[in-house]
Amino acid sequence: MSYLKQKYAQFLDTIIKANSVWVLKSAEGYLQVASDRFAEVEVIPFFSDQAHASAVASSLDDEYVPEQLSLTECIEDWWPSMEADNVWVGVDFDEALEGLEIEAWQVLDDVLSRLPVDRDH
Repeated sequence: MSYLKQKYAQFLDTIIKANSVWVLKSAEGYLQVASDRFAEVEVIPFFSDQAHASAVASSLDDEYVPEQLSLTECIEDWWPSMEADNVWVGVDFDEALEGLEIEAWQVLDDVLSRLPVDRDH
């Protein structure tokens, strides 16, 4: 398994276990960056834990702070809305705001396929 696939699998396992995910927010809104791969795509970085989100926030010039989102919010609102707007998910980006970029529908599908059948998301 490649490094990026391992990192993505770990991201999924962590957010499902925690039942939450982290994003960065400022007074102007949520951090959104241009894709490194596609000219017409924007990416919202998502983080599997607060420590990683905080480290990236502290490396930015702007006043971003980590904000926790429930997995339910992401499943029911964030990722479907992002898919409709052609905004992708950035998986545990580094301080340079680089990393794995995945379409929102794929993250949604992968999370749903890993949830226990008897679990309320």
